[in-house]
Amino acid sequence: KKNKHTKIYQGLKYLYLDKSYIKKNYEKFKSKKNYKVLICSGGSDYKNMALKIINILKNLRNVSLTIVRGAGAKNIKHKKSERIKLVKNPKSLKKYFQESDINIVSGGISMFESISCGKPTLVIKIYNHQKYAINYFAKKKSIIYLGNVNNIYNSRLKSIFLNLGNLKNKFNKISKTGYKIIDAKGSIRINKIINTTINA
Repeated sequence: KKNKHTKIYQGLKYLYLDKSYIKKNYEKFKSKKNYKVLICSGGSDYKNMALKIINILKNLRNVSLTIVRGAGAKNIKHKKSERIKLVKNPKSLKKYFQESDINIVSGGISMFESISCGKPTLVIKIYNHQKYAINYFAKKKSIIYLGNVNNIYNSRLKSIFLNLGNLKNKFNKISKTGYKIIDAKGSIRINKIINTTINA
């Protein structure tokens, strides 16, 4: 129980992300012929989120897909294509988030990282506990929710990618809102609190 001697530090201000996310440049979403799409399902992908997304988008000619696989994820069996690239267990995701036009992520840490980078972020819930953060960002209109991994809103996802040219303003509003919410300086604040407590 909280008492008068207890201090609680919580919320996005203390979200612990890698320090590399502090240095970032916001870039507006632009209409183009081909869009780079990053798919990231976290450290493991037991429910085959990545493969499900590939199967929905693979026939669209206006997108190229980069699928990031964590250390615990199995290899994906899919038809080889020049428009589909697999990346296994990278040291940092920031590079891939920054280089993409749109990110499709699970509702875990990768969601926070994508939002922090100021990218249009489409989110799929894999585990039930992710619903709290997803609901928060959905209410803030800083993400687009695509359903849970067992019931992805296929028609909504296809509709988005078939109308990307008309979604520029909406995507820019979503990504800029999220970019302002997460400053990625949580690690600095936490380290300062720890050092202050130790030296008290």
